[in-house]
Amino acid sequence: MGPVSPVIGEGMVYYGGGSSLCAVDLTSMKEKWCHEAGGIIFSTPAVTQGYVLFAAWPGAGFYALDAQDGGLKWQMPRSGSVGLCPTVAENVVYFANEVDNKLYALELQSGTVLWSFRTKGMLSPPVPGEGVVYFSAKDNSLYAVH
Repeated sequence: MGPVSPVIGEGMVYYGGGSSLCAVDLTSMKEKWCHEAGGIIFSTPAVTQGYVLFAAWPGAGFYALDAQDGGLKWQMPRSGSVGLCPTVAENVVYFANEVDNKLYALELQSGTVLWSFRTKGMLSPPVPGEGVVYFSAKDNSLYAVH
């Protein structure tokens, strides 16, 4: 698995490769922190409201780190692969889990599962908008969940 796309936010650039997610300060261009995830990071993280959100495979789970110091805020352990390109809207984190074919909605601050929705196959990254979350699945369907 190769490196994932870097993302900029909170005055840092965040990048992952292998099993580490790291942050570099944009002003000094010095590495501020690296977090060892215990699995391969395979999708671009999301950065919002002081959080960095990403998944690691296999079985390491879905992580929420403090954007400034890399400290663990919460983790959702899962078996298998999880967390295709998380997105955040209105303090809710959305991510697709390839193992159980579910779209998850988590509360940003705590990681509490608000709801999940099962499909018949692998999901695309979710796109929230105006109270609805859109995604497609392996069954060639477009889903709109609210």
